[in-house]
Amino acid sequence: PLRGVSHRRRELSRVLRLAPHHFDVISAMPSSPNADLFRNPWLNRAFAFLTSLGLASVILLLLTVITLLGTLNQVEERLFDTQKKYIETLWIPDDLNGYPIWLPGTALLMGLFFINLILGTIVKVRKNWKTIGIHVSHAGMLLLIQSSLITHRFAWEGNMALYPGMEYNEVLSYH
Repeated sequence: PLRGVSHRRRELSRVLRLAPHHFDVISAMPSSPNADLFRNPWLNRAFAFLTSLGLASVILLLLTVITLLGTLNQVEERLFDTQKKYIETLWIPDDLNGYPIWLPGTALLMGLFFINLILGTIVKVRKNWKTIGIHVSHAGMLLLIQSSLITHRFAWEGNMALYPGMEYNEVLSYH
């Protein structure tokens, strides 16, 4: 492996000596996913944070915890109230043995996950035929998140209980 790296450096220096006016040192070097994209170091840190795999892992872990808490909460509250409390909010006020805690809501986590997926796919995943499966799976997850937002925003849900032989012209809305 070390011989290959030094060989690439020798080849690069040879090419730069032969045609220095055709190459820029920065554009000839292989790009790194952690390269500084912005002049401001705070923007670089924020961008590195938003594209990190660690952020995606923490988001998925928090989504699992919130799903568990929401499922357990349905024992005490109605489905509609639990959905409003855990799924459709940016922050979840909850208590743990009498101590108040604030958890990020599912809406906030899904928004962060959407941004993380887009930026992480663009910046960190290689673009070649070997990684086409990764791109397709990321595009599928992005489509699911986007379609759930559209459904949440524009869908109208209701219930109509009908028994054999009944006719009814009203629908009971959940919301």
